[in-house]
Amino acid sequence: MKRAIFLTVVGGAAAWAMPAQAQKKLPVIAFLNSGAADATASKALMSLTEAGLREVGLVQGRDYVFATRWASGDPTRFPALAAELVEGNPSAIIVGTILAVKAAQN
Repeated sequence: MKRAIFLTVVGGAAAWAMPAQAQKKLPVIAFLNSGAADATASKALMSLTEAGLREVGLVQGRDYVFATRWASGDPTRFPALAAELVEGNPSAIIVGTILAVKAAQN
């Protein structure tokens, strides 16, 4: 009987721990760009960035996630967009312009 209780406790603990492991938080790569999300240049930049990460074995959704903010051609939006991204505590911030760099640094 003791063995059955032990197995029940161990099995229950393992079942409880599995969902916690499945929900591990992936590193966030923040992306701040001056363009619009649907602009051809913006799509190309995101695609090239993802391809470069894939070349070193990193796959979006498995190894990291992107957090993107687009200024839609209005650089005055950079400070607010950068603040949103930094709140999420990203592992890295990729920027498209010097103004975006300054906003992210602040």
